[in-house]
Amino acid sequence: MTILNRYLYRSIIEAIGMVGFLMAGILLFIGLVSELEVLSGQYNLWQACGYVLAQLPYQLLGLSPLVVLVGTLLGLGLLAKTGELLAMQIVGMQLSRLMGAVLRLSVVLGFSIVLLGEMVSSVWLHQAENKKLHLMASGQALRILHGIWIKDKRDYIYIGDYDGTQTIQQVMRFHFNEQYALTAVSQAQRGVLHDNHWMMQQVQTHHLDMEHITTDKQAEQIWSLKVPPSVFLLTKINPEELTLTELYAYMREQASHETQSGIYALVFWQRMFQPLQVILMMLLAVPCVLGPLRASGLGFKIIVGIVMGLGCFMLNRLFGFASLVLQISPLWGMFVSLCLWMGLLCYWLRVAR
Repeated sequence: MTILNRYLYRSIIEAIGMVGFLMAGILLFIGLVSELEVLSGQYNLWQACGYVLAQLPYQLLGLSPLVVLVGTLLGLGLLAKTGELLAMQIVGMQLSRLMGAVLRLSVVLGFSIVLLGEMVSSVWLHQAENKKLHLMASGQALRILHGIWIKDKRDYIYIGDYDGTQTIQQVMRFHFNEQYALTAVSQAQRGVLHDNHWMMQQVQTHHLDMEHITTDKQAEQIWSLKVPPSVFLLTKINPEELTLTELYAYMREQASHETQSGIYALVFWQRMFQPLQVILMMLLAVPCVLGPLRASGLGFKIIVGIVMGLGCFMLNRLFGFASLVLQISPLWGMFVSLCLWMGLLCYWLRVAR
């Protein structure tokens, strides 16, 4: 590695670090403000700060294409502003060599992001969500991949889904007596919150004793759950909390049952393509600085970087969710988005030459 390459790497990494630090501050502020609305029970302000901090690595990694693009533009822009980039070109660091140096750095950063996502961000996010639920439900709830378990005195209640308003679905209640023997099992298709109680609909209850089982049905039945509805927002483990290996295992399981993986497949392919997006965004910064943005100010370069980074983020979401609507593999959505940015890179390289 030459002295010029080391200096170039240091300038870009310092700029990316500065952009990441500023982005982290913005995310922390927004996250903390949003958590103020759900403080309850043992989940106080101090616990909310810990939750927001635990979310931060995953959020930053999700915005890594934006961060590295703006950081690379800033680093190269500062070198161009002081004339150092021109001096590098005079002594032999032409466009192809500069692109090669940035490519090597981007590959390292891209695959480092995958490792951090597997070893740190998803694990911390999962632990933070579990701890938040434990505190908000005062230790009376347990999250699983599909649904949530809640303990209410001697009742154990399973809730399959929550629509985010005031309705729960796929509800089962297991009632135990003082000797911890199962005495009744109730099933309800849905429940609606009404006057601090849950009005369960289409309820079927099986009563168990030592000799026989009896069943009764009711159109409506009031259940009293001592858990705030805000807890139900955490009814299922989000795909963002799973590692790549866990997502792949889930997708294979769904495929074996001939069912769609849906959002889990989308998150999997978004993470698989993330290193390529990081590489592409950093490479895009080089012809931007040497081509269309050569004569522009540093502030304008940063604005262009933010717009392009947000454009990459929005295109990924657009093509990703479009693939879900069209019921095709999210792989194709991510591939089309990547091809569009590769086309823009080729065009700007021609301009820069």
